[in-house]
Amino acid sequence: MPLWLQIAVGILTIAGGIIGFGVAIGYISYFMTRTQILEEMKKLEERIDKRIDKIKENIESNFKIFIQALKKEFSNPLSEEERKRKNELLYKLEIKTLTIEEAKELKNILQKELEEAQKQRDTATIIAIVAVLILLAFILSKE
Repeated sequence: MPLWLQIAVGILTIAGGIIGFGVAIGYISYFMTRTQILEEMKKLEERIDKRIDKIKENIESNFKIFIQALKKEFSNPLSEEERKRKNELLYKLEIKTLTIEEAKELKNILQKELEEAQKQRDTATIIAIVAVLILLAFILSKE
């Protein structure tokens, strides 16, 4: 093989090695960057989850005022049995043991009371009922 051809093959071999090395470095940096991005996204997700839990705790503690207000007797269309059941369910809501089915039941009871409160234009009761219905909607959204 002529000398010029040997030199050309040698140069191409070296160039190919350099290009291959560059490509390998590119892939390594891509995977490192991707891994770093995934780790940062996981950390961000954990921080968001913690904040959501904190917000949920704050919401639930603030709704206790409305739950207590709804336990008081006021003119409503409920039977004595429904009033007792409503108070049982409100207690369960307050101590965070309300099931999804019970939340649906409480929602139906409160909607009856809301209609009556709207007819009577009882603003305080309307606000209390709507606030608890919002909390129930939050609970039922987990379903």
